[in-house]
Amino acid sequence: MEAKQTEIERLIYDSKEYLKRNHFGEYTLLYILNKDRVKGSPYQYAAVASTDEARLFFNVYAKEDQPDIYRIGMCTTDDDLFYDLEFDDCTIAAMTMEGHYETWEELADTPLEEITYLGGLETYLEYCRENNITKESIQKAVGLEVCDIMERLDKNKSIPLQGMDEEYQQLQKVVDTILNGTDERDLRLAQDMLNGIWSIDQKEPILKRTDLQQAACDICILVRDHMPEVWAEKLQSGNTEVDLAKETYGRLATLYGRKTEAQFLRNVEMGELPETTRKKISEILAVLKKYENKDKKPPSGHSR
Repeated sequence: MEAKQTEIERLIYDSKEYLKRNHFGEYTLLYILNKDRVKGSPYQYAAVASTDEARLFFNVYAKEDQPDIYRIGMCTTDDDLFYDLEFDDCTIAAMTMEGHYETWEELADTPLEEITYLGGLETYLEYCRENNITKESIQKAVGLEVCDIMERLDKNKSIPLQGMDEEYQQLQKVVDTILNGTDERDLRLAQDMLNGIWSIDQKEPILKRTDLQQAACDICILVRDHMPEVWAEKLQSGNTEVDLAKETYGRLATLYGRKTEAQFLRNVEMGELPETTRKKISEILAVLKKYENKDKKPPSGHSR
């Protein structure tokens, strides 16, 4: 346990020193993720720091002459930390009390049904339980009052069907099929319902895709059909077409990811393409634009 604590302290110290060396001393370190299990990740540790206006992502042990830093406008903990924990196979290597304070403050003002990445939220809460992160320990460390989210979430464990987004409704249909099923055929049907969403060549899956799920599948088809070398390289890394569709959807689920994919599509559009493909790109861009302002904003008056 002592060795683990020493490793955490070293990571936090090294991350703060990295910020100072690269002239980002005004940023507050929030947390450090271990990306050792992330397929294709070029480094082991990725850290996140913030100010009131921006969030900074950086490689803790990048070479001195090759700093690996990028900055974006504010995003929610749900779209950032919880997404990484749920979909990117990351684990929390270290988290500062300021990081916990920011997360708890945001969760205090966010209805449970508005959280997209519930698996990531549960992973984070488990981390808090294992490391004795409580309302009292956070308040003692940062000197500020904070809502007891453990108590609040324990009272609101069930997520009401009313207000569920399209993706939750999809899962509800699968669950209903399993619970109401009478034999093995119903279980196979439930499996087919889930698989069909990410089978990119299946035009009309049993479960109707959401707009963003369809956009993810269309982007994969575009890359496969018009950038075969890129597609082949992705498949050679061990991914399947289903993996790539899910990975693309994961990016589209965040504001930053949608902007990145939109820029990629505009670059592709500049090349020589059949008119039908250009039309498809326009349709995808229209979907992404529709979701331009869908991301949840940090609560007003939220401070770090």
